[in-house]
Amino acid sequence: MDLWLANEDYRPKFLIEEFESLIWRDVYSGHGDFELVLKENYLLTGGNLKNFQFLRFSESPRVMMIETVDIPRQEEDNDGTGVGNRIIVKGRSVEAFLQFRTNTNGVSSPESDLRYVGEQIPNMAVSVMNRYIINPDNPENKIPGLELGYIIQDRPIVSRRLPRDSIYNVVKKVLDDAEYGWQIYSMGDGKLGFSVYRGTDHTNRYDMFYREFSEETETMTNMSQLQSIANWKNHARVEGARTVVDVYQGSPDTIGPHSGFNRRTLVVSAGDVGTDEAIPVGDDIPELTRRGEEALREEANKYISATDGEVPYLKWSEMSYSLGDLVRVKDFYGEKAKMRIVEDTWTINESGVVKRTPSFKNVLENAQA
Repeated sequence: MDLWLANEDYRPKFLIEEFESLIWRDVYSGHGDFELVLKENYLLTGGNLKNFQFLRFSESPRVMMIETVDIPRQEEDNDGTGVGNRIIVKGRSVEAFLQFRTNTNGVSSPESDLRYVGEQIPNMAVSVMNRYIINPDNPENKIPGLELGYIIQDRPIVSRRLPRDSIYNVVKKVLDDAEYGWQIYSMGDGKLGFSVYRGTDHTNRYDMFYREFSEETETMTNMSQLQSIANWKNHARVEGARTVVDVYQGSPDTIGPHSGFNRRTLVVSAGDVGTDEAIPVGDDIPELTRRGEEALREEANKYISATDGEVPYLKWSEMSYSLGDLVRVKDFYGEKAKMRIVEDTWTINESGVVKRTPSFKNVLENAQA
């Protein structure tokens, strides 16, 4: 496993042969991050940060941006024979740079030019990336070397009105609504590719590529689980200019009917819907309903059921996987759940010990890869 510094063409330039630790995290939908700890007498200090802007890792196609170099204090070396500085280098993958580009153009509300009728969801993200990042009117807004990569097409044709926000938030929102993954990755030759993708379904127990992670089968160790309804909403009250619509969402098995303590309401303001009095009030309902469904799908309003754990080194080839894959995860109580791999984290310590930790998120049994 190799780690390199890279300059503005994203190509590996300088091999980092010695470091104290590395944490490298790739994410299914959005940007990942890293933290690298090494000694100060390396190239990555002071003005050298300007020469090496990126970090590359042999186990990942992603490109990390070097954003922070922290030299906290002087301290003794491990052997106690001298004094040296440790450097902590941090950053995020290139996807995070989309937070520095917007589609607002001085307009705060959705406009007709952001409305997509009868289109596939991945093409909406492609359109936004083309218009504002890959081939923008202002060439200064272009990310150098970025092109379109593999774009999956496997979903129904829908209609959407996209918000005005940072390009990162717009792309992530439209793709998260349909559980697509997306990434910006190295295509070689100094090029980056924007890709919309899905994983593979490995949940058919009769298939030779069936994947089941559990401590019982020794395919997972140090497993942890989290469940929370702290911020979960299952009812949206959508308030338009002329009418109000109630939208309900399916709930975990233990919640029951949408009443009493089981009714968890989110108020959605949609005052821009219904301002044209020439249109019948009934025509507002589909759009208000869609706004409610969209709001309930927001990550901040979801029921959380997540798991992570370490895949033992000897199982890496047997349990090969990719981000977005659907797999089975068996918990402490013997219950098997269908989950999507949403993060993959590599951790390397000073002794060269490598750990690989996937993170899983519950999905519905009928969820598709």
